[in-house]
Amino acid sequence: MRFKSKQEGQEFFNFYSHVVVFSVTTAIVKRTSSKKRNNEIIQITMKCNKHGKTKEVEEQSVVPIRKSTLIAKTNCKVVLVLSEKEGTWEVTRVNLDHNHELTPNNRFFRSHKYMFDEEKCLIRTLKRTNLETRRIVAVLAYL
Repeated sequence: MRFKSKQEGQEFFNFYSHVVVFSVTTAIVKRTSSKKRNNEIIQITMKCNKHGKTKEVEEQSVVPIRKSTLIAKTNCKVVLVLSEKEGTWEVTRVNLDHNHELTPNNRFFRSHKYMFDEEKCLIRTLKRTNLETRRIVAVLAYL
């Protein structure tokens, strides 16, 4: 697959992960080393948020009684690599096989949070008027 920009490729994979119900993270970003290209991004590796292994410190800090925000890593091999070639971004490597169960009832994945530019502008404006954070949240909830 080819995309016009890296954002378009990232949004596509994030949309795919939203449909299949898993969260993604950008694991590796490679940049140019030449001064002519000004340290531009040339490759992005996106993985399932359960890639890698859980550290021993994290395993011990998980409290079994209540839900924890820590993610249990399963060394998931799901990966999508986007590389820039001649001005377009193309998928150079993809693996979509999970080694863990997907959770279709979980809607609150970190990679699926979106906020429009207008909402960000409104928050900045309210913040400049010295409005308290809880009041800003109340205004957004009302809207």
